[in-house]
Amino acid sequence: MVKRKPSILFINRVLPPQRGATGRMLSDLALGFAKDGWKVTVVTTGTDHPVPSQIKKKANIEVFRVGKTAEKTKLGYLKALIQMSLKGCLLPRHDIVVTMTDPPLLALAGRLVQIFRSSRHIHWCQDLYPDLFPVVGAKLPSPLIRIFKNLTRKALKKADKIIVLGRCMARQLTHSGVEPSRISVIPNWYSAKMVMPKTGRKDAEPQNTKFRILYTGTLSYIHPYSSIVEAAEKLQETHPDIEIVFAGAGSSYKRLAEIRAEKRLSNIKLLPFQPNSKLPALIESGDVHLVTLSEKATGLSVPSKFYNSFAAERPVIFIGSKSSEIARTITDYKCGTVVSPDNVNALILAIESYRENEKVWFEAQKGAEQAAKVFTPEQSIQIWLEKAQSVVTNGQSK
Repeated sequence: MVKRKPSILFINRVLPPQRGATGRMLSDLALGFAKDGWKVTVVTTGTDHPVPSQIKKKANIEVFRVGKTAEKTKLGYLKALIQMSLKGCLLPRHDIVVTMTDPPLLALAGRLVQIFRSSRHIHWCQDLYPDLFPVVGAKLPSPLIRIFKNLTRKALKKADKIIVLGRCMARQLTHSGVEPSRISVIPNWYSAKMVMPKTGRKDAEPQNTKFRILYTGTLSYIHPYSSIVEAAEKLQETHPDIEIVFAGAGSSYKRLAEIRAEKRLSNIKLLPFQPNSKLPALIESGDVHLVTLSEKATGLSVPSKFYNSFAAERPVIFIGSKSSEIARTITDYKCGTVVSPDNVNALILAIESYRENEKVWFEAQKGAEQAAKVFTPEQSIQIWLEKAQSVVTNGQSK
């Protein structure tokens, strides 16, 4: 008799072709579980979007879209949370329900499914809410944030497993009272679709002759950029062959564009959000990748764009806390430089070193090449499969 593979339900606001790093990660993981034989269901928003062709072809993946793509507003997030929670509770029972963090407080949906459907609950903590609300500039009354924090902590303490992206996030949860045994660290990964074939790398962007510092993805309250602007001012005079390129979207792009115009910084280029088909060439075009994270967000978030730099095997300059997961990974693999958000001179020195000293660049590039062999989709997804199977097995033995 062939033993039945378990069933798993994922809940998240976005799924490709909708924009969002969480959607891409979810798509990769859902396909990984389906490939392993699990029955996979996804509850998301976006009735105005088709189901991705890769997922549509998988007979053991079912996608339920509830409502149009939720807007990134308080009302939009609340509506999505309610719609997806209800759908998750009304579906037939799954062995495991996995909640992400888009919208915030989605752990509460997992707790409801856990209660009403007796599913095991895994919370995939991409960002730690509601702790992150004040850091991202969300204007909510303090009493309300305390209520949200109390509810989510109770949900997390009841979760069968919490997957976090880094050691800093694990520490944060442990300090808040969550049992360490419930927490596992599984880093995010770069998408295999972002890796440009070796044969095409030399043609990634032939028209670009400048040394490019590349920032991709969301630029918001938790991604400080003032030191980058100050560095650009000085580098424009001393190194006209260096350009800093921002490509993506987010609440801070408009203000950055205004500052760029006011200061006449021709060495800063702003590109719109790029379609998936152009991402490999864009990521390959960066000589050095740039990642920023507010020190206040340390332990609350780990930008996934960091792992995308490994797809191109490029050095990384990280502007943020030395205690963050990104800083520790850079130190572990010697694949870049960590700079404090307020240390403009250190940022300039790092950029100049990579531009002028081939040995420094190649040593960091070698570290990135080694990291690229570790932070792969296959490796992280395999750990996910093992953790999920363990959760099912332990649940059956109780």
